[in-house]
Amino acid sequence: MEEGLITTDAPVETSVESTATGVDTHVDTQVDASEPADGSTGPQSTEPEPQPDKQPITGPPIVDGRLNPAIKPILEKLKAENPQAEKAIREALFRESRLAKELPGGLQELQQLRQQIEEIGGEDGIHEITGELNGWRSFDEQYTSGDPKVLEFLTETPEAAAAFLKIAPAAFEKFRELNPEGYGALVCQTFLADMMQERVPLLLERLGDLLPQDNPKALEILKALQGYVQRIHGYASKQVVPPATAKPAGDDPRAKELEARETALRRTEWRSESASLHKRLYETAWTQQLGDRKLTNEQRITVQEIYGLKLQKLIATNPKFNETLQRYFANGQKDGFMKYIESAYRDAVPKALKTAIAQAGIGAKSGPTAGKPVAAPGKASPLPPKPATGFKLVNKKPNVQTEVDRVNTTPDMLLKGQAILKTGERVTWRIS
Repeated sequence: MEEGLITTDAPVETSVESTATGVDTHVDTQVDASEPADGSTGPQSTEPEPQPDKQPITGPPIVDGRLNPAIKPILEKLKAENPQAEKAIREALFRESRLAKELPGGLQELQQLRQQIEEIGGEDGIHEITGELNGWRSFDEQYTSGDPKVLEFLTETPEAAAAFLKIAPAAFEKFRELNPEGYGALVCQTFLADMMQERVPLLLERLGDLLPQDNPKALEILKALQGYVQRIHGYASKQVVPPATAKPAGDDPRAKELEARETALRRTEWRSESASLHKRLYETAWTQQLGDRKLTNEQRITVQEIYGLKLQKLIATNPKFNETLQRYFANGQKDGFMKYIESAYRDAVPKALKTAIAQAGIGAKSGPTAGKPVAAPGKASPLPPKPATGFKLVNKKPNVQTEVDRVNTTPDMLLKGQAILKTGERVTWRIS
């Protein structure tokens, strides 16, 4: 036989034993190679003819998910003799093909993968790594979208908070480098809120009333300080964060509607709280200036009307008042919003109410001198002011509700003690 061929040759000599009789029926079937078995003469070839199930198998046993045609006859013959063995061999061949495809490196590659998995803690380690990966993916999404919640991620443990405090100064410095105007606005907003809390602008204004007008040096210093405060106002009014880029025109209208509704609710809430604060300050000033004195309904309406005009004028002395409030609102800084209103109203409300009570002809205390100005000791009572051109001087202020032409009489005229009556007459009166 030639090398490389599969042979299934049986021995030439065989014996058959009769189990029935016990007689040895040995048959000598050995053939003499020098003589033809069929009685013919001449040399005969001893090479067997090739059989289909004895052909060499070339190529892998599984090709494109199918059995190699050279293996099919072998498996079919085996199936006829032993179906279970054929099934086991067939499944093993397909399983080996799949493993070879998924693991080209074979068993060695599988061992390396198993070792790597064990090094990271096995199945539990994989779950832990997956959780950490998801956490960092969430952090990346929050960071790239500018979500302030990312700060909670950075400070959620004591160790993380301590590390954050160490890098915060460097972060602020980087912020100053990338956005100098926003950095200045952030610092000035904090500084301005503290000045307003301590009533520095109002104290400077009060100082201006006390300084003698014949001292130009002092007035110059006061003006410089007031200018500095106004400059801080200007810096604080700028945006801390650069304006967001315009969103595409195809934004979800539902999202816009929800955002507008949330803004409206927030505005209503802040307005309600600021109104409650104003009411408390007003009632406190009323008790301090009038005590338990009872006013008629007409007197109360007159005081409230003049008070509103005077308060508006006092607040208007700060040209950045509304702009600063809007900035606090836009940035969601409710504490700064309320403190800013309180610092402005705490001084303006009593002053406006005092002027309103005086202009309404109501004295702070009952008695013969109620409602009349008291001359300072050692000074003569002030003379009534000269009537403005075209205005007639009267002894008392006309009733704003029933006598004054509200259309042609401006708030400034009332504050100056002037009014145009419904009859067309122009009158003026002395303001206490």
